[in-house]
Amino acid sequence: MAANKTDDNDADGLAHLAEVGFYKEVRVKSFDSMLTRTLVAARTRLVRIGTELEPDPGPDEDVWSRRSCCDG
Repeated sequence: MAANKTDDNDADGLAHLAEVGFYKEVRVKSFDSMLTRTLVAARTRLVRIGTELEPDPGPDEDVWSRRSCCDG
């Protein structure tokens, strides 16, 4: 007959699996590392959206001659 399904029995079963080496050790990245990755991904997405919104130059317009916002 199987043991009753309880949190205590589950914990015992998981502890036994850990003892016999069923699970391997893993590393969890730090919160700061995950936050940095999230911010970089968000910035990358915003830059991509911004470049998609820029109008394409016409066939006679030189891309390098356009003035940027900071040229004055």
